[in-house]
Formats: sequence, structure tokens, C-alpha cells
Amino acid sequence: MAFTDLLHWRASGSFRNIPMPPVHRDNPGDYLLVWVIDGAIHGDLAGERLTAGRGRVLMFPPSVPHSYAAPATGDWHWLWVHFDGSAAAAVHAEFMAAGQRLTVRDDQAMYRRFMGVLTHAQQSPAPRESRALSGELLGLLGTILDRCAAQGQPSAGEPKLEALFAWIAENLHRPLPLHELCSQATYSPAQLHRHFIAAVGLSPQAYVARIRHSTAADLLALTSMAVADVAAAVGYADPLYFSRRFKSWSGLSPSAFRLAGIPGPVASSGNGHPEPLQYFN
Repeated sequence: MAFTDLLHWRASGSFRNIPMPPVHRDNPGDYLLVWVIDGAIHGDLAGERLTAGRGRVLMFPPSVPHSYAAPATGDWHWLWVHFDGSAAAAVHAEFMAAGQRLTVRDDQAMYRRFMGVLTHAQQSPAPRESRALSGELLGLLGTILDRCAAQGQPSAGEPKLEALFAWIAENLHRPLPLHELCSQATYSPAQLHRHFIAAVGLSPQAYVARIRHSTAADLLALTSMAVADVAAAVGYADPLYFSRRFKSWSGLSPSAFRLAGIPGPVASSGNGHPEPLQYFN
């Protein structure tokens, strides 16, 4: 058996805020994995209606009719990949055993895995025969199954944390001291720390830093904003300090990160409108 037979890449891409009619697949011949980065996805699987919000990871199996559609209003963003192969059924079985309720938000490692698959597919002259791409896909699916295994029951404080996560994202441009996070969530410092560790595995301060840096990475990849403007947008008044912190996090300076061509979720169509990255080589 060839290595590429284990997991066989079929297609992958990124959809974000584009006009998109509902998609109906009556007799799909492969697996479809969708990660909802932002917004939501609506559809049905074998006649059962579904709606999945930000962070949800969905897997649609072959030979099972399904459909999906973007929200009618608001921002949305999905990463997706079609695949098959001899190992695909085992991956799906493990995913289903976890209850198919996986939610992953602001996970830079998983985002890099996913973008690695998209980038490799785009750059490979023959992606369906690429052993390296099969390896990238195997790494992505392994990361997802690790998240399935690690994800426990929601904590009792999750509604407050959900509101706090959204508030943090809206206030990245300014300092977010611990006492203000506690006040916003109505938790003591000890309670907030405990809930953050249970929910995301990070302290509140570490979580804020990670969101600042992952947002900066998106701005560097998706826009032509000056590094100083990116720094200000994510709460760093000193661009030099921002550059040091970003390099510590990503391994590259902001300028080098941009020059490396690490792709963002969308590409420009040349007319000022976003265009989906669709890799159907």
C-alpha cells in the first residue's frame, strides 16, 4: 500500500464572507472536514438539521447526504478539506466516539496545521500524489483527534467565559490588566485563573497574549498594514517591543513573517473584494 493511500487529499480551501449558495451533496464520495473559525455554518446531515458556531469542527462522511450553507448575515470564516483513504474511516470513528462536539477556538497550533495543508496543496504540482501533503493531512487530523480526547465537559463558568472571550477580542487594542478581566467576568483572580486553566489550558494573561499574537499574524497575512499599526491594533504601544514578543511567539519577526508568505484565510481578487482560496488542483 502506498503511503498516500492512508490519507488521500482531495480538495481544501478557505471561505470567508463570500456570496455562497447552499451546497447539497446527495452522494458524497469522500470525507469533508470543516472548522468554523468565525460565524456559523448551517445545514443538515442525513436529514437532521445542524447549526454549528464559532470554533466547531464538523466531519461529514461519504455516502451520507448532507448540505451546508453560510449565515445570511454577519461575518463568517471556514477552513475545510476533503479527504479519503484507508485510514479515513478510523479517523471518523474516533471523531464520532468523541461525540462530534469538538470546539476549538484561537488554537494557533491547529490553525498552522490547517494552513500547512492548504499551502502545500496550493504549491504542489501534483497534490493528490504528494506524500508530504498526506503527511501534513495526517498531522492535522491527529491534532484534531488529540483535541477530541482532551476536551472535557464545559465548566460551570463557561457562559461568563464566553462573554469574556468576546470582550477580550473587542478590546485587544488597549491594555487588559488582570483586575479588569476579573471585573468584567465578576470573578476573583483565583477563580478566573482556575476557570481559564480548565477551559483553555492557559492563565488569563497568557490567553490574552496568545490572542494578541494570533490576531497580529492574521493582520500581517491578510492586510498591508504597517507593522507599527498592527502593533497598535493588538495593544502594543511600542512597535519594537511588539516585534520582540511576536518573534518569541512565532519564531519570526513581523516583517519576516509577512515576507515568508504564510497565507491568510483569504486572497484578494484584485477588485477589493475577498476571494476564497479554493485548491482543486
